[in-house]
Amino acid sequence: MTLTGYRKDRPMVLGQHTPISLAREGGLWKRIPFLKDNEGMLPPYMIVVGDRRRVLAAAAPLTDCIMLHKEATKAGWQEEQVFRSRINHVLAQFRDIKMLAQNAGLYAEPYQSSHICLKTIAPQDSLPAAAMLLRMEQMTVRRWYHEASQLISELEFLAGPSGKPEQLSLDGLAAALLSLASGHVWGITSENGIHASIARRIVALAEFLSADAGRVNLAIGVFEYRGKPLPLTILETQMGCSAQDINAWEALVNSREDGYMLGGTEVPGRGLVAIRAGTCGGIIVPDGKGGQLEEPFIKIGDVVNAAYSIADGATVRQRLGAWSSHNSEDMARFRESWRGRRFSEDGQWPIVSSSPEVVLALTDSSQELGLKCHEGGNFTKESLYLESDEERVKDLRRIYGALSTEMEHFGLAHLTDELTKAGIPASNGLISTIVGTVPGGSFAMPGSREEEKANESQGKMLEAAMRALWKIAYAKQ
Repeated sequence: MTLTGYRKDRPMVLGQHTPISLAREGGLWKRIPFLKDNEGMLPPYMIVVGDRRRVLAAAAPLTDCIMLHKEATKAGWQEEQVFRSRINHVLAQFRDIKMLAQNAGLYAEPYQSSHICLKTIAPQDSLPAAAMLLRMEQMTVRRWYHEASQLISELEFLAGPSGKPEQLSLDGLAAALLSLASGHVWGITSENGIHASIARRIVALAEFLSADAGRVNLAIGVFEYRGKPLPLTILETQMGCSAQDINAWEALVNSREDGYMLGGTEVPGRGLVAIRAGTCGGIIVPDGKGGQLEEPFIKIGDVVNAAYSIADGATVRQRLGAWSSHNSEDMARFRESWRGRRFSEDGQWPIVSSSPEVVLALTDSSQELGLKCHEGGNFTKESLYLESDEERVKDLRRIYGALSTEMEHFGLAHLTDELTKAGIPASNGLISTIVGTVPGGSFAMPGSREEEKANESQGKMLEAAMRALWKIAYAKQ
């Protein structure tokens, strides 16, 4: 297998929004684990989540895990020329802050011990009170002078000919700056605005040092199951099809579909496989007596494994060149582009399908983990607040078989269809934990047992998605 020129003829990506695009820039991927053995490409098996908290939750059980948004930043500092330039930038800013602090009276020569002894402590003063007085009047200035001077000295060393990139800990330097800007050290109050202004500048400098590459989080790691490793991408796309249209597309286009190298061993590829793993609102039809009229009966903490999703899909429609739903020519163009794919029986909704092998693997994995899993339809909405019209939401269940409502699957399924048409085989699926029901309440009551069930379910749901991807990868072995 050769990876020479691997990205030739890949579909187009507009802009750089994810860490993978930035990691590929200037060959930074050559310094980053996983990527350096795969021509800078992501693993073919991807879990798509909505926010960075779930990236961290999904990445926790993985082995050899890296956070690509941090690795790309670190790699970017390892170019000698870039390193010198950025360190000099930090040094210049910090010197400027020091001058501002001096003018504000926050810097002074270190107190000598004799100076401290000049303030005698009366016998009646308690030791804690005396210690507090000493800290407030003298130790703050001494600490500032000492720590700031030491930091500037270290930055001067790093900016000079002897300083090397490997001698710099970005996290350590950022933490040192933040300690200088802490309210405890400054004694910031509403009356000393100049102090707060200086602190804000130092915080901004620390954020420059510890900035993540890209606008979303992305983790790469290995899921160990039944003695075999699976390389995984965990991608934050944020909420909604429009954000996913940017972030998931960029990540998928920069993923390998023909296998992945791990420590000199190739893990088999089955094309790209992307599973949306998140939360949803369950759609129910109440019977007026505390029960439900439509089977399957669903509850908070259950999971929905979507076999298909219906949607209006404004993001997808515009991606296909049909800008306006009020323009007859645009809508004719959309229907033509949708030829060969499904509409609902009444022609009101376009439908996307999950890949059958993904649906099967998700149900199997969910049952292994003791989750109550429902296969069926899903409705992908554009607005979170669509659920306020509960009567129409019930129609989605009664007429179209939608068990759940969420905000991403319709778009993800369309992206994998586009990749397949472009010659890159790709499949998709959706598994989501029910965190509320409509009608009833989109989210469980905080602190309730139902909320506990939803939280417990989410962890198992993420593992079910990982197991499903593993089963697909090793299906024919």
